[in-house]
Amino acid sequence: MSSIRIRLVTVALITAMTAAACSGSSSPTPLPTAAPTAAASSAAVASNALPSPTPAASRSWTGLLKMNVVEDWNYGGPPWQIWLYPDAQGWYKDAGLDINWVIPPNPSDQPKFLATGQADMGFTYTPDTLIAESTGLDYQAVSSLIGVPSENLTCRANDGISSPKDLEGKKVAEYDSPLPQVQFKIFANKQGVDLSKVQAVSAGDNGYPIMLAGQADCTQAGVFEPDTYKANTGKDAVTFYYTKWGLPNWYWEVIGANRKFAQAHPDAVQAFIDVTLRGYQWAQQNVQAGVNFIYTKFPETKPASGPDYNVTAMQDMFGRQFDYVPGKPPGYMDTGIWQTFADLMLANGVITQKLDVTKFVTMDYLPPGNSVNPSPSP
Repeated sequence: MSSIRIRLVTVALITAMTAAACSGSSSPTPLPTAAPTAAASSAAVASNALPSPTPAASRSWTGLLKMNVVEDWNYGGPPWQIWLYPDAQGWYKDAGLDINWVIPPNPSDQPKFLATGQADMGFTYTPDTLIAESTGLDYQAVSSLIGVPSENLTCRANDGISSPKDLEGKKVAEYDSPLPQVQFKIFANKQGVDLSKVQAVSAGDNGYPIMLAGQADCTQAGVFEPDTYKANTGKDAVTFYYTKWGLPNWYWEVIGANRKFAQAHPDAVQAFIDVTLRGYQWAQQNVQAGVNFIYTKFPETKPASGPDYNVTAMQDMFGRQFDYVPGKPPGYMDTGIWQTFADLMLANGVITQKLDVTKFVTMDYLPPGNSVNPSPSP
């Protein structure tokens, strides 16, 4: 599992989806020209306004431009509403884009698709991008999408864990992949945990059931595990989000572009970013509606009974977001933050060569004229 993302839609659901096509709506929602002024979700945070879509007359193409876009995982579920809802509502077509959504065979295949031109654009992750660049797979990171990562250590309630030091003498479900291991190692070392006293248990491809069954006290985790645990047990998990416990900030999910496609169609890249960021704003401010939309596309992701942990997980994910650099427009990425994280990955053996992130991280394609508002504090 080279991707750090650990997606848990249900405890039993690990099957891959083979298609994710969205049809248009008979009553499409108009493409918003700015962020709404009030959030529908109590967890939503303030959003910067976005400019109006590029007028058709000023595009470098006529009609609809076909674009292959690789999705971020090999099966569908939240938070795919960020881009599938705009697609279903015709927002991409309004911007002149005819999107062909591509589900990668494996969760970490997005860099290969972007680098080789099998995809023109797509959704990927900072760690996957750094690993790809260090191994010769080159593409451009052109916008952030979900900035603050959700990587964490999720622990069972009532196992005597209230601080990182309490992990000594406990069992942790660990993924056989360098990045999750490195994050846990850095977190533990910065909190003074003696790792020789922590027993690693193989997580396989999903550590949550192992923890839930009591075979481990904690698991390396992502978006869904804390809320799923509460839905399953009625208890709050003990959760340590790594960037709050010693790891530097880094951009979690980003939008990538094939370099040749971006050079040939810069305004199409810009249009795709513009619509996708609008989709993010809509999903952030309409959490319940967004999750309900996903259930119409992927009904197997809806909990059979009990609390809807997908809704609370999305509220928590959006609620953790803040702008790393105040006053910057939506999608902005600071190359200093990228460089710090790349150097950390190099120092810990996740990548094997020094990278200059300015060679592949660019803000050149962000929509022009973004209205910048004060950013919320973390």
